[in-house]
Formats: sequence, structure tokens, C-alpha cells
Amino acid sequence: MKFRDTLSGSLREFVSIKGNRIRLFVCGPTVYDLIHMGNARTFVFFDMLARYLRMRGFEVFYLQNITDVDDKIIKKAEAGNIDWRDVADRYYSEYLTDCLYLGITSVNLHARATNYIDRIISQIRRLIRRGYAYVSDDGVYYDTSKFSDYGKLSKQKLDRIRHGARVDVRESKRKPEDFALWKFSDGHPSWDSPWGKGRPGWHIEDTAITETYFGSEYDIHGGAVDLIFPHHEAEIAQMRAISGRRFLSRYWIHISYLLFDSGNVDKMSKSLGNVVTVRELSRKYSGEELRYFLLNSRYSSELLFSEPILKSSSEGWKRLQKAFSVLSSMDLCNDMACAKYPPFEKVIEAMENNLDSREAIAFLHQLASSVFQGDLSTEDLHRIYHTFLFANGFLGIFRSVSGNTEMIIKQLIELRNRYRKAGKFDVSDDIRNSLMKAGVKIEDSGGDTTWMMIG
Repeated sequence: MKFRDTLSGSLREFVSIKGNRIRLFVCGPTVYDLIHMGNARTFVFFDMLARYLRMRGFEVFYLQNITDVDDKIIKKAEAGNIDWRDVADRYYSEYLTDCLYLGITSVNLHARATNYIDRIISQIRRLIRRGYAYVSDDGVYYDTSKFSDYGKLSKQKLDRIRHGARVDVRESKRKPEDFALWKFSDGHPSWDSPWGKGRPGWHIEDTAITETYFGSEYDIHGGAVDLIFPHHEAEIAQMRAISGRRFLSRYWIHISYLLFDSGNVDKMSKSLGNVVTVRELSRKYSGEELRYFLLNSRYSSELLFSEPILKSSSEGWKRLQKAFSVLSSMDLCNDMACAKYPPFEKVIEAMENNLDSREAIAFLHQLASSVFQGDLSTEDLHRIYHTFLFANGFLGIFRSVSGNTEMIIKQLIELRNRYRKAGKFDVSDDIRNSLMKAGVKIEDSGGDTTWMMIG
């Protein structure tokens, strides 16, 4: 399997550090608001990656941090005159709710930053001892001039970072590009430390969490492309200064921007005020439809979002879902019996070549066309169905139902068709409407009736 590694800037063959075991870390949300579709693009992609790796036989530990102490959380609490912890708790819960809606189930552990204050203090103490950090009037800062590889991930030179720094210059900070490890504060939230009461900086929480579970070096670090600098650059500087190792993570995967077309095209961002939340879209689209839209693209390319584009994408999803429902209704092989009908290699080839979920979905559309055209052998139908089941294991874009639910649906359709043949259309229409309310759409073609899950 090959994918684009941000640090090297090239397509690299993936080789895990410890054989069959993979340690994957992805930057999670700052829990002060609902997540938007730009956030969702990152989280859905890495859910797909973790699922795919497990299906390929790897043992994956997927760790994600939750930033539950931050200026944005504090401001939200102050604006609502509530405790900052209540803000963090509420939006952490909302985040998990949206994850369930999107079918994001692969994360082994969500690590909340405030549970790792002791580990954070330990890392800062070691950075000071090694000469990489200093104490100032308003906090503890990392001295970027001491780390020669600072800027390597983002392909910047330190002197150019200095001139282009987007950080306010403070009198107590030696250089604009230095970043906070600990911020002094007498208010809330704050914790005791050897240097004074305060709270952690943003970057240090991640390395404290990953060191706790993964040690000083692990396989894959992921996140959105806007985290490359300064966040991920700072993580590398912190952990490598402590460990003395060559790498923090062997591979870096970054997801490109979701662009919002609302007349002016720009990246979707809360700071720009052009966000559409997952919760808002959940009123009109299923989680599978949203996953389909987000995965029907190459992760390293920008993805354009608008309501018309999403509606068009939904039509494509419905076509694939219909093919899957038709196959499901044919009483073909289950997961175990399908083993003798291997999935088409093109799906695997697409994923092995830079995790190209768009190419995998395009091939599923080809298979769907052959299903609708008919004249397939039983063996072909079995293999296509197995390919859909296999792909859905990591894409998570198809709705399936349990055996009992499927049996009930088929019985209701059979009953409806009996009433239709008897000319009792009022009763047959009632059954059809009841199925629609339950999220089951039925279609009559010739003498056959097919069904699919739509809601």
C-alpha cells in the first residue's frame, strides 16, 4: 500500500514499525461548537483508513485527542455565563453524536486533554531541562531556534517563518515563532505547575497523549492540511527534542480543504463564518449520503461543497444504494459463504494506490450498471455482491438491514402485491406508504418489485 507522505512530499510504500500492529493518531476537535462538513471530511477519511487497514489484516490502535481546554471554550463559557467544563462536556457529547450519525466507529480511544495535565507538565519539565524551552513573564515557551528541523514538515525555512509569523509578538516571548507550552493564569481553568498556575498550550497536549499510549514514535499521524503549520510542526519539535529520535511519526497524512461555494469560493471555516454543520445537513441527508459525498473524492485534493453539488451527489448515492438493495434482495451469499467469490481486485487496487476511495466508488458504479442491465450469471452476481459488501466494510456508504428486518419487509411487499392483484389498491397503497415512512422505498418494474433503504 502506498500513500502520499507529507514529510517526504512523495508517494511512499507503507511499512509498519511493529509488524502487524499499527498505531494511528489523528487530531480531534476543539469541543466548543458543532463540527462542520470540513471537519467531517477529515474524520470520515481516517475512519475509512482504520477500517481498511483492519480489513487487510492489521491490528490498528486508533487514538484521537479531544481539546477540552482552549481560549474558544473559555470565551463560549463566558458569553453564556456557564462553566467552561459544561461547554466542553456538551460539545464532546455532540461530537460523538455526529460521529455515530456519520458511521465513525473505528476510534479506539478519545483522549481528553485535561486528563493528561501531569503528562503535559512532565514533557515541559524535560524540554526546559534539555534547553529547548524557557520561562517568561506570561508562560513557558518553546525555543524554536534550538530545533534545526523546525519547518521541515511545512517546507519552510526558519528565517522565512520569522518574517511571516502570524503570532502576536509579546515582550516576554523571545521570538515571534516561539510557541506557548504553558500559559500563566490565576483564573479558570488553571492547574498548579512548577512554574505557576496556568493551563497548557495547544500543541503540547497531543505529544503528551501520544507519548502516554504510543511512546515517542509511532506509525501514522493524520489531520487536516491546515494543521501542518504550526500545530504539527510544533508536535515534531516537542517530541523529538525529548526523545532524540529522528521521527515523531513515520508517515504523515493530511486531508485537503473542503471549499464552500456560496457565491465566493473559500475553505469552509468557523473563522470565516461559512460553515454548514453535520447536524444541519442531517435533517435532509442520511449519514451514508454524507459519507459518500466526502469519500467520492481524493483526500489530497480540494473538494467543492454547495447545496446543488450535495444534491447531485445524493442521486449518485441512491443509484449505488439501489444496486446494493437489489443484490441484497436476491438471497445471495452472506459474508461467510461469499468467501469463494473474491471481491474484484480493482477496488483493492484503488485503495492500495494512495487510498483512492473515489476510484473505488467509480468501479462500484460500473458494477451497479451491470446489475441494472441484467443478464448476469449467478457467479457474477455473487462476486459483485461480495465486492459491495467488502467495499462497504471500509467505505460505510450502504445501508443494510438485519435478517429479521429483511424478512418482515419482504413479507409486507408480498402482502402488498397480493392486494394489488386483488384490485384493493387503497390497502396496497397504505402498505407502500407505511414502508416509505419506515425508510423503505419500493419500485415495480414489469412483474417484479424491488426495494431499497432510503431513510
